[in-house]
Amino acid sequence: MNLREILNALGATGGVLLFILSFTILTGGTLTAQTPQYYVGQASATSGVSPSFWQSNTYEQVEYRYPPNQFNTVPPSGYITKVYWRGHVWQAQPMTYTNLRIWIGQNNNTYSTAPATWTTGLVQVYNAATTVINHQGNYAWFGITLQMPVPYNPTQTIVIRACHDGVTGASGTNTLSFVSGSYAATAYGTNCSSGITSNPSYRFDFGLDLGMSPYFNDAGLTSLASPLNICPGNADIAVNVRNYGVQPINTVTIKWVYDNVPQPDVVYNTPIPIMSEATVTLATNMPFTANVAHTLKAWTHMPNNVPDSSNINDTLVTTIKPAISGTFTIGGVAPNYPTFAAAVADLNANGICGPVVFNVRSGTYNETITLMSIGGTSATNTITFQSETGNRNDVVLQYTQSSQTGVVNMSGADYVTFQNMTIKSNGSTYSNVITFNGGSDHNRFNNCILQGPTVSTTSTYNAIVYSASGTMDEYNEFLGNQFIGGSYGTY
Repeated sequence: MNLREILNALGATGGVLLFILSFTILTGGTLTAQTPQYYVGQASATSGVSPSFWQSNTYEQVEYRYPPNQFNTVPPSGYITKVYWRGHVWQAQPMTYTNLRIWIGQNNNTYSTAPATWTTGLVQVYNAATTVINHQGNYAWFGITLQMPVPYNPTQTIVIRACHDGVTGASGTNTLSFVSGSYAATAYGTNCSSGITSNPSYRFDFGLDLGMSPYFNDAGLTSLASPLNICPGNADIAVNVRNYGVQPINTVTIKWVYDNVPQPDVVYNTPIPIMSEATVTLATNMPFTANVAHTLKAWTHMPNNVPDSSNINDTLVTTIKPAISGTFTIGGVAPNYPTFAAAVADLNANGICGPVVFNVRSGTYNETITLMSIGGTSATNTITFQSETGNRNDVVLQYTQSSQTGVVNMSGADYVTFQNMTIKSNGSTYSNVITFNGGSDHNRFNNCILQGPTVSTTSTYNAIVYSASGTMDEYNEFLGNQFIGGSYGTY
């Protein structure tokens, strides 16, 4: 019996059930241990490794991926109401997470290799300013009840991403139960706005509970449909609307504010089937000027002419800015970008429209950067970072790592060149200078000094250039560089 048939069979009782469920959703608070209905992992927790995300602030963003065949019993269709992870050796203690957010989605990717970027199209299911988890000690599961249950498809991989702005209360050595092997099941980011900076090859234990949807009329905005990676000029503004409820949506209103100015409502009257999306155009032929950013806030209102059953997924807030091309400066007096990180953030968010050159002013820059898959790059439309003077001693990009990341991290980036500069790691335990993962191809490092500390180890943590296991990074060139220190030149 499917969800629609269940609701029909319930008849008048169904309304009462939905009413009751609506009051069991948490908005934050204290969470305690319980055993999940379905789980990934062994019957008992046998191995543990530092969970990073759940016990420290080293990595404040994480993504987990679980194909259906990894569950002890493949879950049936239903709505995910709660998600779990399992401790291994863990102190019995409450831990407090600030601004904990969780997103869930599904796709047909088996994740045999580590992707370069976070999975897109996920739906936010939890958002609380303060969340306290009462960890119950060794081998215990801990769970989080979702504020917005989402459907589970037993034929697809489930992807869960979470981030927080800090965790407190941890003491002692805490490890999370896991299975090692050739997995691409986990990815870490240093904070909620960073790209992927680490792809460990292990899979953490995970569980979920299934129930019925508590939502009848529920519309939400999932993403910006247009413009994406545009050159300066005119383009339509459109958003993607999703039906999260248990009946078709025949009409929905989109309210929106553009550059802080309220705009006329848009009423969409084409039916949207259950768990389907539609693209709704808000405005046509809008002008977009180079280097000018615009803010957009849009939200759904009155699906089927009744109040929305859940407001957690209604609103989309984003910035629209044309892709860049041309020559820019980094650092120094009156630069286009004050730091490497600012320039890279623009590239990752907006892409390029033509060849881009960054002339870096002389100085020392204490930062780490992660270049993701950047829209618009090609053999013709390349990106170059270079010393403005042409002297590789005049620009020093350096960083001191506390985990296995590089000073420069190529995370799916293609056709990027660094030339005539020094890139240096000051780390001790971790000191990779350049890292590659996620299929980063056709990149060049020319006439640079690539420097790590002098070490007496063969650990890959200290390789000057490191390409992560399970990823294919091809056609990358190193020409005329000086390698100093490190455990390996390349690994």
